[in-house]
Amino acid sequence: MDLIPKPDQVVSAASNVAHKLLYGGLADLRPMPRTLIDEGTLREVYHYRPAAKVKETGDPVLLVTPLAAPASCFDLRRGCSLVEHFVTGGRPTYLVEYGQVSFRDRNLGMEHWVDEVVPTAIREVSKHAGDRPVHVVGWGWRPVTRVYRALGGAPRPLVRWAFQLSSFQKLVTKPIAIAKNLDNTEFLAQIEAVDKFTEGMIAYPGRTFGQLYHRFVRGNGFKTGSLAFGDRTIELASIQVPVLIFAGANDGIAPVASVQALASLLPNAEEVRFEVVPGGHLGMLTGRAARRTTWVTMDEWVAQWSTPEKRTEPARKADGPTRPARNQIGSNPQRRYGSKSSRGLAT
Repeated sequence: MDLIPKPDQVVSAASNVAHKLLYGGLADLRPMPRTLIDEGTLREVYHYRPAAKVKETGDPVLLVTPLAAPASCFDLRRGCSLVEHFVTGGRPTYLVEYGQVSFRDRNLGMEHWVDEVVPTAIREVSKHAGDRPVHVVGWGWRPVTRVYRALGGAPRPLVRWAFQLSSFQKLVTKPIAIAKNLDNTEFLAQIEAVDKFTEGMIAYPGRTFGQLYHRFVRGNGFKTGSLAFGDRTIELASIQVPVLIFAGANDGIAPVASVQALASLLPNAEEVRFEVVPGGHLGMLTGRAARRTTWVTMDEWVAQWSTPEKRTEPARKADGPTRPARNQIGSNPQRRYGSKSSRGLAT
C-alpha cells in the first residue's frame, strides 16, 4: 500500500479487515480431501482423492512429511498447495505422516523412519497405484538445541520457537509488513496460512532429536556422504535413481551453498539436477512464487522420469488399509527397464 493510499487501496484494506473480523481470516485453509490406505507405528499413509472430472494418470508422487512439522507444509492453503497442484493436474498423490509423538516414543531413533516408515509407505503407495514406480518428495529442517536431554524430546513449543527463530528478522518486521499490505489479500492470506502451519508443529522423539542434532547439526554428517545407524552405514554414493535438489534463495535454515554441496555426494545417481528457487525454507515449497518456479520444475522432472503410459492401465485398488507388500520398492514387473537406475529397481 502506498504511503498515501489510493482510494482503491483504502477500499481493499477496509474489505480485508472487515472479512478477517467477520470470518476469522482471509486464507482458504481447507485441507485437500484424502483417504487412509495404510497405518502402523507413527505411520499413516494417505491417498488424496482425485479432483472432479480429472483422471489420474502417470506414476504416483509420495510426499514425505518432515519430522516435527505438520503435513500442511505440502497443503498450506488453497492456491498455494503442492497437493492441490498435483491433484488437479491428474497426478496420483500420496502422503505419509506420523501422528502425534508422545513421551512414550522417546526411545525411537532415525532407524524407525529409515528402515520402517518410509520404505513401507513407498511399497504401499506403489501397490495402491497399480505396482507403479514412486516419485518421492521430501522437505525438512534441522533442530537447533539440546534441551531434549532434559525433556526426553523436543516439545511442540520448542520446535515452534526454533522455526520462528530461523526467520527472526521476518518475525520482528511482520507487524510492519502486514500494515503495509492491508490491501493485499494474497499477502495477508499467506501470512495466516504460515501462522497456522507454525501452530501445528509437533514434538520430536527424544532419541531421534538427539541423532539429528549430533549427526547433522553438530557433526555435519552429510559432509562425508555417509551416516551410521546402529551396526550399518548408509552411503549416499549408493543412490542410483535420479535426484532433483531445490534450494531457497533466501533460506536461512538451509543456505544455498550447503544444499548445493549435496549434489557432489551423489556421483552414481542417474541424473542430479540442482535448482535455486525464490523464497525461504517454506516459501520455496509453497510460497506465492512456487507455483511459477518450484512446481513447474517438479512437473518437468516427474514427467521426464515417469513410466510411459500403457494402453490399458491396471485397475486401482480401492482405498482402505492394505496388507504388507512383499514386492520390491517401487518395482513394476511389466515395466521395460531401459536405464541404469530403473534396472536397479528390478533386482
